Amino acid sequence: MRGIIAVQQAPIRRRRKITRWAVLAGLAIAGGALGWQHRRELINTCRSAKAFVLARIDEYLHGQPQSTPPAQAEPPSLVSAPPAAAPAPAPTSHADTPPPPIKPSQPGYWTVRGLVYDLYSLKPVSGARVTFVSRATGKRLLARTDSAGHYCLKAPQLSTRGYDVTVRHPRYQSNYLDENEPPYRQMGPERRQEAGNLFLQSEVLHMPFLPPPDEDHPWLNLVLMPR
Repeated sequence: MRGIIAVQQAPIRRRRKITRWAVLAGLAIAGGALGWQHRRELINTCRSAKAFVLARIDEYLHGQPQSTPPAQAEPPSLVSAPPAAAPAPAPTSHADTPPPPIKPSQPGYWTVRGLVYDLYSLKPVSGARVTFVSRATGKRLLARTDSAGHYCLKAPQLSTRGYDVTVRHPRYQSNYLDENEPPYRQMGPERRQEAGNLFLQSEVLHMPFLPPPDEDHPWLNLVLMPR
């Protein structure tokens, strides 16, 4: 009878043992979960306390008035910054008044020099009248040769057209020869005679006299042939 009872109670004990271990395992899991939850709450609490303390310290530091201004103040924002004041104009005086514009100066002048001499004898021709006529304005400039055959006149500088030149003397032809290169004075009598014959047989044309503007003292020799 006892054997039958013992056989019947064995499954019950096994179920109780399994139930006990299941309860213990559940308690252990529940305890671990509860502890982990409390740990997270503790960490969050510490973080909140740290943030609270830092916020109070920051408010204390920035909320108190400072006794001395900082060395470099924080620049104002671009929106609230007042516009920079323009510098006050300096008092004007008559000495600071700019001068009136300079009027264009009159054109420069050429100081024209030259020698008038006889083609055949090579002697200077004194008393010859030398005339410069501006092709642009028609203005006439007159000079006479001295005893050495030299003349000198001031002619306004021209940029275009130049001057027509004439030379007159009672004992010489009305036209003249421009100085040659080499000059007629360096030629022999025969070559000068040939030049004179060519002068009589043909019409001599002259280019207008127009030296470079930067040449202040141009030289123009004129050669006459006797009548």
